[in-house]
Amino acid sequence: MARLVPSEFESVQQQLTKHSAEVRTLERLRDGLSDQYTIYHGVHWARAQTVGSAYGEIDFIIANAYGRLLAIEQKDTQIVPTDTDLYAQYTSNSNHRKDRHTAPDKSLTTQINRNLNALRTQFSRRYPGRALDIDHLFYLPLARLKGTLPSSIDPLRVIDADRDHDLITVIESLLDQPTKASTNDYLEDLPRIEEFFTQKVGAVPHIGLLGRSAKEVTTHLSGGLSTWVSRLTISPWRLRVQGTAGSGKTQLALQALKEAHTLKRSAIY
Repeated sequence: MARLVPSEFESVQQQLTKHSAEVRTLERLRDGLSDQYTIYHGVHWARAQTVGSAYGEIDFIIANAYGRLLAIEQKDTQIVPTDTDLYAQYTSNSNHRKDRHTAPDKSLTTQINRNLNALRTQFSRRYPGRALDIDHLFYLPLARLKGTLPSSIDPLRVIDADRDHDLITVIESLLDQPTKASTNDYLEDLPRIEEFFTQKVGAVPHIGLLGRSAKEVTTHLSGGLSTWVSRLTISPWRLRVQGTAGSGKTQLALQALKEAHTLKRSAIY
């Protein structure tokens, strides 16, 4: 059985009802993979920009015992293939049937590349001289892709409804493929990877995976606190944060305490 981060799977089952398909996938991954694997779920990233902040999410990231990583992007919707890409098609519903419309299609390759590049950039910025080696897999349990896939899509990295039974086998094979980097490099980065992704998913006591709408709000609020508070210069450092429940105060406090411990500084909470 694989290790989960965050580990409170029972609270995940209770909280996440809107997107129960992701809970079923998480349970399947946990039970299907051995204890040599770690599953980081609901991985968020935030990047401060001059005009605001950008936010993103990866459903699952699997790490093997040597620090190799595989990002899984799950799409429980219709997939529309073109000559160059695969697009997830969403239907937006309102309270009135006449207001129902089709939301803009989203490119799968654009989304995964944006998310992975953001994670790589943040990892290298936090750990200068180190690189995050991470592969990807598209999991499309409700779609059946017929014919030749677009040139931008690797067939080995797509699991549709017809290949659903191969999910665990494909994950293991992708993570076991040899790479140019040495095993010692991966082993050396294991503590960094654990620290990096534990902070990304907010793996602090009693915090589990939330519904998608709640996750978006939590990401914007807690991501904003951790991003902008770290830019403040205060001497002596005395910070008082006032915010509503769920705005990320506890995550911010635990992050500050951990940083103080790492720097061997005293802290009062």
